[in-house]
Amino acid sequence: MRREFQLSVLVILLSLLLLIFTGCSTKDSIGEFQSVTGLYESCPGECGSPSTCEGKPAKVWGYLDVHNVFEDPQGGNEKARFVIAGELDDQGFGTGKVIEVIPNQESDQSALFDKLETIDATSKVFITGTVTGYDAPTNLSCERLISLEIDGENSVEIR
Repeated sequence: MRREFQLSVLVILLSLLLLIFTGCSTKDSIGEFQSVTGLYESCPGECGSPSTCEGKPAKVWGYLDVHNVFEDPQGGNEKARFVIAGELDDQGFGTGKVIEVIPNQESDQSALFDKLETIDATSKVFITGTVTGYDAPTNLSCERLISLEIDGENSVEIR
C-alpha cells in the first residue's frame, strides 16, 4: 500500500512539473498561433543556408508596424508588403524581432490593405502563411531573417 502511495505521489509531481514547463514554453502562444519571437526561436537559421522551417506553413501573431505598410511600392523590384513585430515602441515602430509579410502579388490586395488601415496599436494581428527566409547583410555580419508569404485578406485576422 505504501509503495502505491509513493508511486501516486511521484506521478502527480511529474505531471505538475510537466505542466509547469509546458506552460513556460508556450507563454508566447495564443491558441495555435506563436509569437514573432517564438517563430524565430523555433526556426533558427544562418546566412547562406535555409532555415528548417522555410517552405512550411506557420501561424504567427504580432502587432502591425504602421510605419512599414507598403501597398503601392515605388521601385521595380519592390513588393506590396507589411511588417508585424513582437512589440511596438511608443511611436508604433516594431522593436525586437520583426517579420515581413508579403501578400500574393498576382491578385488585388486592396481589401487586405483596407483591413490593415483599421488596426490600432493594441490590436493583435494573426497571420497564416508560408515561411520564407532571406539573408540580411549588415556592416559586420549577416543575419537570416524570416518572412511570411500569404494569399491575401483571409490570411490575416485582427483581434
